[in-house]
Parts: sequence; structure tokens; C-alpha cells
Amino acid sequence: MRCILLWALVFLAAASAPPPGCASPSPPPGAEAGGEASEPVRAQACFPLAPLPPRGEAVVSVILEIAPGFHVMADRGAWEGREDFRPFPTRLLLLEAPEGVIAEPPLYPAAEPLPVGFTERPLPTFAGRAAIHLPLRLELAPDARAVRLRLRLEFQACTENACLLPERRELEAHAAVAARGESPRAADPGLLADFTARRAAAAEAAFELLGIGFRLDGRTALGAAGILLLGALGGLLLNLTPCVLPLIPVKVLSLSRAAADPRRCRRLGLLILAGIASFWLALGLAVAGASGIASAHGLFQIPAFALTVGLVLAGLAAGGLGGWSPRLPGFLYRLEPRFDSAPGAFGVGVLTAVLSTPCTAPFMGTAAAWAASRSPEAAVLAFLAIGLGMGAPYALLAALPHRVGRLRAAGPATELVRQTMCVLLLAAACYFAGIGVQGLLPGLFPPRAWRFPVAACMAAAGLWVAWRGPRLAARRGARTLWAGGGLALAAAVFAAALAPAAPDPVAWEPFGAERLARAQAAGRAVALVFTAEWCLNCRALEEAVWKRPEIARRLSAPGVAALRADLTTGDPAARRMLWRAGSLTVPFLVIYGKDGAPLWKGDFYTAEQVAALLDRALAGP
Repeated sequence: MRCILLWALVFLAAASAPPPGCASPSPPPGAEAGGEASEPVRAQACFPLAPLPPRGEAVVSVILEIAPGFHVMADRGAWEGREDFRPFPTRLLLLEAPEGVIAEPPLYPAAEPLPVGFTERPLPTFAGRAAIHLPLRLELAPDARAVRLRLRLEFQACTENACLLPERRELEAHAAVAARGESPRAADPGLLADFTARRAAAAEAAFELLGIGFRLDGRTALGAAGILLLGALGGLLLNLTPCVLPLIPVKVLSLSRAAADPRRCRRLGLLILAGIASFWLALGLAVAGASGIASAHGLFQIPAFALTVGLVLAGLAAGGLGGWSPRLPGFLYRLEPRFDSAPGAFGVGVLTAVLSTPCTAPFMGTAAAWAASRSPEAAVLAFLAIGLGMGAPYALLAALPHRVGRLRAAGPATELVRQTMCVLLLAAACYFAGIGVQGLLPGLFPPRAWRFPVAACMAAAGLWVAWRGPRLAARRGARTLWAGGGLALAAAVFAAALAPAAPDPVAWEPFGAERLARAQAAGRAVALVFTAEWCLNCRALEEAVWKRPEIARRLSAPGVAALRADLTTGDPAARRMLWRAGSLTVPFLVIYGKDGAPLWKGDFYTAEQVAALLDRALAGP
């Protein structure tokens, strides 16, 4: 009977015990068992959901048990705007993870205000039992059987009268991956519910443009609508990027041919809009389905895709110039593959959307990253909003056929513009084809060898304008303007192409998670630039910002680390870091302060703004 009672007590204790790995934080290595007074903070990392799904969302949680009479300083976000006290904030970092694990920013608990005598405002702190959640997005390999994460927790424990030295503890979390047909289970329902509630409360998107920043709360219908509208505005601004500009005259002239029939003109405009929106909608569905496509520009990490785009553009340019008319199979002619036909208008819309993917625009990347980290429906809506914003000008232009018809009636000048833009479209074709060839045949050509055919096409466009423009102008001033503008373009392009490549004034280090961690552990400010060879905006910022002497001087200071993350070939580590930084697009810049916290991040910036941010980072907290 005594044995039966003993086994019953053991069974009841096991049944009433919390799930293993999530309830009883252990002291750091070397701590005495039961030494709560000597060890004021115990910490443990665990997965509230186990086993983990191979694809989808998950979370790893770090539980802190803080002894009575002690507290730890809250995270940096709780200290924003405070100048009266310089704390050592709590921070959770992911040091090591297997391929296919993408971490988002940690979700810290709400801070508890602690009144103190040396400052009027209470200090934000954590006390008692606190949980820090690190959201994860899983895209594990089919043969993955387990996930092991290594994390670092930084904190400082204090009493009301004194503080202990800051601590940095490394933690590990392990979990099995669900087999086929096996459903993930809640190992700690309370912890999982806390994460879900906190994730909903953190549904905000932070936007910044040239130093002007603001946030929108995605929990409300108004905030979510605002984020989608900003995504649409980003799509609208994509039309002004160098990736899309060469195709605009092609679309406008195709609409002008149908201006005599207002109904047909409007239908073609809507079809261009539908083609653009369809591409972005398909991309949103791919992102929502966790298919491995993390962003639009990821398509150009496939060399064959870039080469195909280049060949298509070359065919369009040659056809627009009248020098080449391909003989296609008969059934294709029944589809009327012309820009002023229904299939042609839809196709040019899709092509326009494809061409926009190497570029980015203000607000677009932040809106897409916010939506992609939320529900699949939000991701689809955000990408669709980008497409609708990008295609809206063409539908609006087609709704005013009498305005479009004036372009066709402009005569030889309009023809000159069309020819010039076709030559520039050929330059874009050389660019994309060159990127694809260099990716397929690495080492065969010098770096950026595509710049010579691109420069030749752009110079030819300038010379054509200088020769043909004066013959179309009636006034002397107009003739001088045409000739001078064309010659200036040709001369500038020749000078840029023939000038020897200047050495980069900044000694950039290639991005690596360990290199970033070492720089932050050494207390250095960090400028982390995300770029790619096929990104035209990245090239523009390189010339306008990073080659400026005042920027190079600051980046060469001993207290600064200059890191460059190149996504040309889709480096997984760089892609995960870009996701964690809060964007899906390049260019993107993150500047970290000496304490390792992000000081600023954004996709559009000026040299003056970067100089001021680096000075602020070097000044320290």
C-alpha cells in the first residue's frame, strides 16, 4: 500500500508540474542550487510550441525569474526620449540558428515604473517573472529534424540602492521538428497566449523619409489602411525610378494610338493596371505562402531571370526603333501581341512591374515588411496595394483620352522622344543582360563590364538628340537647347565610362553575423549597408553618399565599423539580417550606436543626414 501511495504521489507531482523546459529557469553556470539570494536573476530559453512546424511561424521565449528586492532595467524601447538617466537596457540577441530560421525583433514585456529619488520620472524596469519573446519565421529544409538556437541575454540587475555589474548570458533552446502528419502542440499554453497578445499589440509600422519619421498602429483599421495607402504611394513612386522610366513612353504612346476610341483607350489603361497589379499580387501570394521568395528583388538573384529580362527589353527596343521585326508563329499573331492590343497592354504592365523590382521607393519596403511579418492576408493586401499604386497613373491617363491624343498629334518631336527612349531602353537591356551573364559565367568578364555597352547606348541617345533635335526646332534657342543637351549627355556618359575606376574611399567589410557581433561587443558604432549589383538606386546612393569625403572620413574612424551586405546572389545570412532589420528591399541602411541598439534605419537618405547620424553614433549614449 505504501508503494502504491508513493507512486500515486509521484504521478500527481508529474501531472501538476509545468511542461518541461518552459517553467523553471535555471541559474547561470556555477551558481549554487537554490541560491536565489545569491543569484538575483535566473533565465531559461524554451519553445512554447513543440514540436515546431517545418514552415510557418514559431516563437522562442526567454523567461526571467527576478528575485524579490531586485529588478532589471527594461529594454531600450522603454527608454526612448529619456535623457535624465543612462541605463544598461535588457537586450536579447540571436547568435546562432540553422538555415531557414528567420528571427524578427524581440517582443519585450511591459515595463514596470520604479520611483527613485535621484530623478523625477520613474525608471522602466522588469521585476518578478518576465518573458521575452523572439518571433521566428520557419522555412526549414525537408530533412530537418530538430532546431537548436543559441541566444545571448544582456541585462543589469539592481536593488533600490545599488546595481550589480551588467551581465551577458548565453542560452540555448532545443525543439524537435514535427514529422509529416504531426501537429504542433502548445508546450506552455500560458506563455503562447502571452506571445500572441503581445504580438498583436506590437503591430506597428515605423516609416522614415529623409529624417522625418512616424509610426502607424496596424491594430486599428485606420492604421492598417494608412500602411496600405503608404504602400500604394511607394508603388506610385516606383514609376519615377530609373528601372521603369524607359518604358513610360512606350506605354503612353500605346495609349495615344487608341485615343480616338475613348472606350478602347480606357480598356487598355485598365489592362496595363491589371498587368502590374497581377504581378505584385502573385508576389504577395508567394510571400504569404512562405515559398522562399522573401522579396520582389529576390527574382534578380536568379541570373537566368535577369538575362531573360534583358533579352526581352532588347527585343522591345529594337522593335520600337523599327530595325527588327521578328517572325513569330502564326498562332501568336492571332493574339495580337502589340502594345495597343489587350494582350499587349496586359503584357507591358507585367513587364513594367518586373522591371520595377530591382528598385525601391519610399515607404514601400517598410509597408511590405510589416505586412509580410503579419498574417498571409496582410501580405497579399500590401503587395496588391503596391501594384495598384504603381498602375494607377496609367488607368488615370487612359481615362483622359483627349489629353493622351495630343501626344500623338505632337508630330516629329514625339517621334524623336520615342526613338530616344527606345535607345535608353536598349541601355537597360544591356544592364540586365550583363548582370545575368556575369551571374551565369562568374569571372569571365571584369566586374561591372556591362557599364561599357550601357554607356555606349546612352551616349548614342545623346548624339541622336543632338543631331536630330535641331532639325525639328524652328527657333534658334530651341535648336541650341536640343544640341547642347544631347552633346552634354553624350560627353558626360563618355567621361564616366572612360574614366579609370576610382578606389573606394571606404574600407567596407563584408557582412557576417559574427563580424557584426564582434564590432558591437567592442563598443563600436556600425554602419550596415544592404546593396546589390542589380540595384540601380544602390549605385546612385553609392555615388551620392558613400563616396563623399566627409562620409568616408567618418566611416574610417577607429570607433566605427563599416559593413556591406551584398544581396546580389541572395546571401541567406544577409537576407535574414535585412528581414530582421525591418525591410524587404534594397537599398537599406542601419546605423547602430555604441551600445549595439539601432540608432536609425531607412531606405532613402542624404550625405548630410548620414554624417549627422554617424556623429551621433560616435558620441555614444
